[in-house]
Amino acid sequence: LSDIENGGILIDSKSTSSKSTKSVATPFRSDMVIVSSLPNDDESLASIGILVGKIQSAVVEKVPEGLLVLSDYGGDIIQEASHWLSTAHMLIVVLAEGSLQSLEQLQAIVTAMGSDIPCVPVSLPNFRFPVSQFFQEELPSRFGVEVPEVELRLQQFFKTISIAFTTFASEQVLNVQAEALAHRIPKRGARQGANHLPKGKVIDLAQLEEAQRAPSHWLSQQQQQQQPSPRNTSKEIEGNDTAVRAAI
Repeated sequence: LSDIENGGILIDSKSTSSKSTKSVATPFRSDMVIVSSLPNDDESLASIGILVGKIQSAVVEKVPEGLLVLSDYGGDIIQEASHWLSTAHMLIVVLAEGSLQSLEQLQAIVTAMGSDIPCVPVSLPNFRFPVSQFFQEELPSRFGVEVPEVELRLQQFFKTISIAFTTFASEQVLNVQAEALAHRIPKRGARQGANHLPKGKVIDLAQLEEAQRAPSHWLSQQQQQQQPSPRNTSKEIEGNDTAVRAAI
């Protein structure tokens, strides 16, 4: 945690080249633009490198505090990221195959939507948007049935118009797509009421997921304890037979 608190990633405001992004260590500051991506995913990391290089000038022009990429920290920083998002300027979510199963990305979305900061989905070519099965079956199965606030925030997020970032497209197409994202970055002080949702309570998805697993694990243990072993059953039958013969 001390390393996270003492260092971060901030786009250097002196660098405007889209081909290279100079990063310097800096502590997290309120009102930063935060980027979430699928952890440990090569395509996502490569895409972020291209994307950040193309929007950095717009970021420093509108948000002097800069831009922070969560994947640059590595490791498990879900709790720290949730704290940062509560005072961030906006959240950019780079969606890839596997994002809907990523606890880190789902937590980032749920926290940001509950903090009422602008959230912009950026979809990579291999991402598939969620269908009704995701909300009606997968979410309740993973996090419990009594968390309608989670479903509400995620549904509201995916109603937001997404920006496609087609990594295999021409440079001209990538520039147009990056420009569309840059246009969605609000100027400082213009982020209130961004999600049309009231500020909600803090939701810890990891805690909900653990609680959802616990009853099943407990029930499985109880069933194993209550089930008699074949050897004991056989002895009981033997004893019963002997008692019957003695009575006769």
